[in-house]
Amino acid sequence: MNTNASKQIEAVTGNKLTLGKAIWSIRMCEEVSQAEYADRLGVSKQYLSALENDRKTVSVKQAQKFAQILGQSDKVFIELALQDLLDRNHIHYSVDLHDSAA
Repeated sequence: MNTNASKQIEAVTGNKLTLGKAIWSIRMCEEVSQAEYADRLGVSKQYLSALENDRKTVSVKQAQKFAQILGQSDKVFIELALQDLLDRNHIHYSVDLHDSAA
């Protein structure tokens, strides 16, 4: 998901892009029920609902797992998960990950 896609999702949802909103958008594009998607992600329907509605945040590891399952960018999902945590705690920084040199 690139910056352009993020801006389009923000325009459609009317809110800042979060990991939950990104997952919701992907699910809607795939036209898959919440129950089916929850099963695919290995979580309960209630958990997925809470995530999509920004009532839950996820760990970096969980964000990476979701990205891999959904065939999305690990980097983008991890950035969104970290940004969600910062925003929830009213910490005014933005996340922009860069590959580290090994």
